[in-house]
Amino acid sequence: DPAALFAGRYEKLDHEIKMRLLAYLRHGTYPGQFLEGVLTNDLKKTVNAARTKEYEPFYDYLPELVWWVHNQAPSGLVGREGYYRHVVKHK
Repeated sequence: DPAALFAGRYEKLDHEIKMRLLAYLRHGTYPGQFLEGVLTNDLKKTVNAARTKEYEPFYDYLPELVWWVHNQAPSGLVGREGYYRHVVKHK
């Protein structure tokens, strides 16, 4: 349930971020460089992506995204190994 997945403090997350995360979770869709960095715990990739015009608005949501990954995201779908296994599974 998307509402439950983004309840509480996560309701304020940008709508596009939520849609990208849902597409990734449901279909293994590539969420973009910024969210890939967040989901794979790659801070360097996340910050570098945030410097681009496309992802700059997402940077303000980074603290909530990190909390979301830690507290809400299905554990088998985050971290470098879980992320790539999930994306490959859906290709």
